[in-house]
Amino acid sequence: PYNLDLSLYVITKTQEDGMQIIEQILPTFTPEYTLQINMVPEMGITMDVPVILNSVSVVDEYDGSFTDRRFVTHTLNFEMKINLYGPVSGQGIITQVNANIGENEATGANRAYVAEGDVTTATVTSEQWTGQGL
Repeated sequence: PYNLDLSLYVITKTQEDGMQIIEQILPTFTPEYTLQINMVPEMGITMDVPVILNSVSVVDEYDGSFTDRRFVTHTLNFEMKINLYGPVSGQGIITQVNANIGENEATGANRAYVAEGDVTTATVTSEQWTGQGL
């Protein structure tokens, strides 16, 4: 899981307009809102993703006199806990395993274990130990 930080900016001409927008958003987060996301529709996999409201800040800026051009910016900072998935790999199924077991890696393995399996039944079809001490 990853924590994704998001910011939402609300820019209005007056403080009153900004507060009317903010009062519609804030009650939803107490302090978090959980989204249910359909991650893999073909498989019916859904996931609950919490979105947490961390802070709200206000900046009141104007150019010239106080009655001239003005805008108010409300910034809402959120944290979203998400999962990111990599691409599906096209590698094949493991059908043979070779394990070299020895006391000293520099001199090579003393014994080796080789196993092969059947993919359809998920069973080991043959296995064999080779090397010293057998």
